[in-house]
Amino acid sequence: MCDMMNKPPQGGEPVRHLRVRSAGGRDMAAVEGFYKQHQPHNLVARDLGALMRASELQRLYMVEETREKQIVAAGACCAHCDGRFVEVGGAVVRWKGYGLQRLLTHIRTVQSLAMTFSDVQVFCIVDAAQTSLKGRMSALGFAPWGQPPRELIGDLAEQGHSGGDYLLFATERVEEHRQRLLELARSGVVRHIGTGTAACVSLDILLNIDRHFKTAHETAAPIPT
Repeated sequence: MCDMMNKPPQGGEPVRHLRVRSAGGRDMAAVEGFYKQHQPHNLVARDLGALMRASELQRLYMVEETREKQIVAAGACCAHCDGRFVEVGGAVVRWKGYGLQRLLTHIRTVQSLAMTFSDVQVFCIVDAAQTSLKGRMSALGFAPWGQPPRELIGDLAEQGHSGGDYLLFATERVEEHRQRLLELARSGVVRHIGTGTAACVSLDILLNIDRHFKTAHETAAPIPT
């Protein structure tokens, strides 16, 4: 497990410590401020109200840097058409290179399939120009959705959304995401893809307090050693 003593590695900068949890009522102002400040202009336009509703329902997840108590990444599960479709949307990552967008995708796909209807369809929308992002989402189990249902497109249109490429999640791959979360919970470490710098990451709140993730944790197959 990650050393939680905040000791500088060999005289360098203190180890960064990250905590993942769902946003609650007390976080609303901070979450709104985070999105207003950091949502990139080229991101598929999101209705801030939809993200705030996800936060109210504890379906918006954030990664906090604990030493300075700042949000460094966040992403939501936005339900559509009475919950029959769940969008993995609104992901914004300030700290690049640590795999935090991938971590948020693991969390949101597991959460969406754990707490909604058994026949729920999980999807995301990616700007057509974001070919690298589409490639990353494809590797995580999302494939082009040729003809999304009209009722879904209409529901999104009512929220002010239009455009983008729809990608549908292959539900049979959810176990990969759950196992990856459990591996991260055990190791407690993420590394920067460029520098190799390690950051401690805690999923304890997510796995032990959120009842859906607690169930996933308790019923998952053992992690190979």
